[in-house]
Parts: sequence; structure tokens; C-alpha cells
Amino acid sequence: MKEKRTVFITGTQEIGKTYTAVMLLWIYYKNGYEPKWIKGGEFVERVQVRKALENIRKELKPGCVLYFEDPFGKTKYERREGLEREIWAIIDSVEHVKDVYVIITSREEIFKEFEKEKLSVRNLRDFENKLNIKKPSYDYERRSQIILKYAEEMKCKWYEDDKLKEFVLESIKHENILPTPLSMRDFAGATTNVKKEKEIIIKLEEKSNETAKAFTREIENMTNDKILFLSFPFISRYFEIPFVKAMYEDLVRELGLKEVWNFDTVFNWFKDDKINIKNKYIEFSHSSYSEALKYLLIEHNIYNELFIKILDKLSERDESAIHIALFIRDNFDILPENSRHELLLQLSEKKVCSQAIILALAENCHKISANLRNELFSKLIKKGVIRKLNVEDCSEEFECGDARIDKIPLSYYFENQEHTKAKVYCVEDKDKICSLIQFYEKKSYGYNELFLDIIASSQGETGYAQSLLKLILGIMFYDKFDFISGYIFDNKELIEMYQSIGFNIIETVEDPLYGTFHKIVLVNENKNNKESVIETIRDSI
Repeated sequence: MKEKRTVFITGTQEIGKTYTAVMLLWIYYKNGYEPKWIKGGEFVERVQVRKALENIRKELKPGCVLYFEDPFGKTKYERREGLEREIWAIIDSVEHVKDVYVIITSREEIFKEFEKEKLSVRNLRDFENKLNIKKPSYDYERRSQIILKYAEEMKCKWYEDDKLKEFVLESIKHENILPTPLSMRDFAGATTNVKKEKEIIIKLEEKSNETAKAFTREIENMTNDKILFLSFPFISRYFEIPFVKAMYEDLVRELGLKEVWNFDTVFNWFKDDKINIKNKYIEFSHSSYSEALKYLLIEHNIYNELFIKILDKLSERDESAIHIALFIRDNFDILPENSRHELLLQLSEKKVCSQAIILALAENCHKISANLRNELFSKLIKKGVIRKLNVEDCSEEFECGDARIDKIPLSYYFENQEHTKAKVYCVEDKDKICSLIQFYEKKSYGYNELFLDIIASSQGETGYAQSLLKLILGIMFYDKFDFISGYIFDNKELIEMYQSIGFNIIETVEDPLYGTFHKIVLVNENKNNKESVIETIRDSI
């Protein structure tokens, strides 16, 4: 600012543009300057801000610092030809007056619109200072300082409790929890009298969601071609740039979108803002943008219709169909029921999608009609349906013929599922639980591990356990776990079953109560070197 004397502070909604501008006014005021803040919170005020900026020469005098708030618009670009024509004359006039400084704030999307429309070819970016959640302007350390400062100023009662304070700081390690200074300020203001963890959790979620909804309002003002582009990283972070380009161009034609930008123009528009490029893949620069698109999908029928057409088109292609199946699994509730079911039926015809569809169905089995559920599972596994264990199962009997397992009631597994980090699934066939699996997600020597605790089939039933192994294999590959590990009894058929799908026995142990056990492991070789992982974990399984 000292060098250029005019600065455009741009950035994401709620990121602290106004706070930064006012802080600069205060600093200059303390150093003897006369500050003036020309507010632009409301539309009528912004009209006056634009007029004042066009006639800035009347305001310029040595020893003065001026702040023009959001002259180009608040939520969408508000065009004024005078500014588009005269912006460089305005900047030059500041340079011609000694010891005067000008601050202009704008949301980044709106500033980019203004820069695109301005008549001069000179680049305003040399005068721009960006604040956004992509850059480390507000990394974890900085956010920790801000939340504690607000809590102290507002005399939050949780701030006086070391455990609650640590809980809040641990919570904001997740980037989508209170991602902006404004969300942190609002959280502190809403928790001044809070002394219970449960109430803090509610307010953390509430204020974080408000930020995502604010980003939704920014996105909903975009043109359809931009929303189409952002739909790709929303669906998956594993679409390569050439694939996105080809599909973008196809969908622009098929959807009949008018007055659209070509792919390269849209790509460059978002490249330094809402997206990152990582190993040829396009991903969001911050998870809050993904949350914003979820709200857009829930709240806006127009985008809903556009998005379903995008999903339908992508589900036709083998290279993207798997990603659609996984998207349905993780976002089951936000998709319209009819469209969701049609997509599942379409995807179930593709062999490449079978494991991903099994995951989607197992997670959301209770939300699907019995007829559709049976139709889908009949295409994917030999018999039965896979689902999570539920409370009604607790009164059922389950015997596999091994006394070591039969003594454990189903209620034990259900309690584990509800109150620990255990994942418990079963295969149900003809109203009977025919097989059961319990596993845990954990860290081992820096690796992400799925620990296979129990897998058993009801006495006299065969073939069901393999369906559950197919489920856990899908979880490992699609959720990017490094390996599956566990113990199995010394049973020839059991050993052969595990070895047939790629498990290795890496050690045999004797237990005084249960007899001979084998340590088994299956490494995700898409991510890791098999021998290296086995050597590292051999003593820790």
C-alpha cells in the first residue's frame, strides 16, 4: 500500500476484507492521517460509493486515507460505465497527490468481473491484495489466534475451561469448521454463556453452515457455464483436466447453454481462486465450496435439474461412472429420489461400478424400497442384501457354529457400532442374518488401516461372507485405505477363501484360549509397495 498508494483488497465472502480495511484506517489514524470510510453495505450506499470514487479528486488531500467499500457490487457485479472507463484515471490521480492513500474492497468474483469489463488494457492485479481461504491468509495457527481473541474479548465461558478451549481448537483443525474470521466472530458471540460440549458442537456446526450458505449465494449468481465447471470437482477430485474439458464441451452442447465461455476461459477464471490443480486433477481449493454446492443442490430446482443431467451424462462413461456411484453413496439424501434410483439402476449395469454400488446401497439400505433394493443387489452379489446392523437385529439369534463367536450376542455388535468407531454390516436373506462383519478404521505407523475384527457366516450358510469381503475391499480402494489386516482361525477353507482374494498370511501365533491364529494382510497396491507395507506393519497388526 505504501508503494502503490491504491490497494484493492479482494477475497472470499466473510474472509475479513472490511476488517482488514478498517484496521488499516486505524493504523493510519494513529499515525496522524485523517481517515474516511465511504460505506457500501446497502445498494443505495453503493451507488453513492461509485459516484464518490468517480469524483475522487474532490476527496484527495495530503494526510488523508480513504476507504471505498464494495463499489463494484455486494453479491453480484453492479455495472457502472464511468468506473469501467475511468478506473486508471482514478488510480493516476491518487499518484499525483502526495501522502494520500486509497483502499477499495471487493469480493474476488465481482472484482474479476469488473476487471474483465474495464476499458483499459492495463492490469489491475498489480494493485490487488487477495484474502481468500485458498491462500494461507488464515491457516490453523492464525485461525486459532483469531478465535481465542474473540472468545477473550466477548468473555466466553468456555474460554475459561481448558478442556472446552482445547475442544474448540481441535475442532477448527478441520478446514470447513469456522473457516472465516466472520464465522469465528459469530461463533464467539453465540457462545458467550456456553459451558457444555454438546452446545458448542451445535454452534460450531450452525456457524460453519452459515458460511457455506454464504458461499452458496455467491455461486448461485454465477452463469450456468461456471456452475457446470464447478460441478466436476464437486462430484470428484479425481477427474483429469483433459476429461473435464471434453465433458464440459459435450455438456454445453447437449444442455443447450447459451452465451458460454470456452473451457480454457472458465478454467483460468477459477484457477487462482476456487480450484487447485494437483497431479493433473481438478479439485476445490477449500472444502467449503463443496458444501456450498450441496446447499445449492438442495435449495435450487434449476441447478438440481442441471446437475442431474450432468450426473446422467457422466454415468454413461466408464471412466466417470465409478465416481458417480461414490458421489451417490456420500450424498444420498440430497439427490431427488427418482433420479437417484434411476442412476443406481443405470450404474448397476456396469461391471466396473459393482463395488461402488454395493457401498452406496449398504450405507443407505433403509432409504431404498424393498423392490429396488432386491433388484439392485441381485445384480451385484449372489444372494441377499448388505446393510448396516440395526436395533431390531439385537433380538435375533446368530450362530456360526464356533463357540468363541456364538457366545457374543448381536446387541454387542450394535452397541459397538453406535458407541465406538466400529463399522458393522450384515448380509440379510429371507429375513435372516446370514453373515456378519465388524471392522475398525485406524492409523498404524503412518498408514490408514482397516482392521478386520470379526467376519462370520450363520451355520449352514455359504457364500455370504465373500459378499462382505467384497464390501470391505470396496471401502479400502475407494476410500483410499492403505491395507486391511486381521486374524483368522486355523481353518483350511477359511484360509483358502482369504488367499483367493489376495490376502497374505504374514505370521502365525498361538493363543492359550483360542488356539492357532494367522495374521493376514491385504495391501492396496494402487497406493503402496506391498513388501514395504508388510515389513513395516508385521509387528503391529
